[in-house]
Amino acid sequence: MSLKIDHYTYRARLLPALFTILPIAVALSVWFPDKFVGWGMIFGFITTFGGTALLSQLGRDWGKSKEPGLFKKWGGIPTTRMLRNRQSSLERTTLARYHLKLAELLGRSMPDADVEKDDVRGADDIYASATQILREKTRDKQKFPLIYAENVNYGFRRNLWGMKGIGITLSAIGIILCLMHIFISWRLQIPMSPAPFVGALVNIFLLFGWLTLITPGWVRIPADAYARNLLASLDSNLL
Repeated sequence: MSLKIDHYTYRARLLPALFTILPIAVALSVWFPDKFVGWGMIFGFITTFGGTALLSQLGRDWGKSKEPGLFKKWGGIPTTRMLRNRQSSLERTTLARYHLKLAELLGRSMPDADVEKDDVRGADDIYASATQILREKTRDKQKFPLIYAENVNYGFRRNLWGMKGIGITLSAIGIILCLMHIFISWRLQIPMSPAPFVGALVNIFLLFGWLTLITPGWVRIPADAYARNLLASLDSNLL
């Protein structure tokens, strides 16, 4: 089956949504092993009824809704944080160079430490505006593959974080359904295959992953990598 969606939508939006409903797919394969045909069935259903577009949009919306909370935890938007005089993780010489080049793009000087201290919000607005111009100039994924790759990575992790609550719930339901199959088969003395045990273990693993791996710190890794690569494009002769 060929899904007519672009690479970013598939990787950053659709895959997180599919990963979120994976526990239910596992449970269904345990309960209906002869009739359930796995991901082929799911893809057939969602594409027939426009589910591909719906899932990708839900993945994006849930991720975007949680994004402001992530930025607040991190102390600001990654690119803005890196451009601030008071807290940038960049070397001072590099930061000064980026400020000069962004000033050329924006057509006005970047805030110095004193201006930034007196008007934090105004300075952040200038950094955000300059970054927006830079994003528009680096959208060509062929010319800027590292920026595109980290943008995809960030989108995937952000959207998974956005669906964490749903993922935990569905994983718990998947575990319960698998355990119910084991219990009913035991009570009725029906011969059991390894499938329900494997299904329960898979869903336990997925639940553990949602609880321990999908965290703001995990999402921040590609977010900071994207910000660094975006700002590094200022040193490129492609702009």
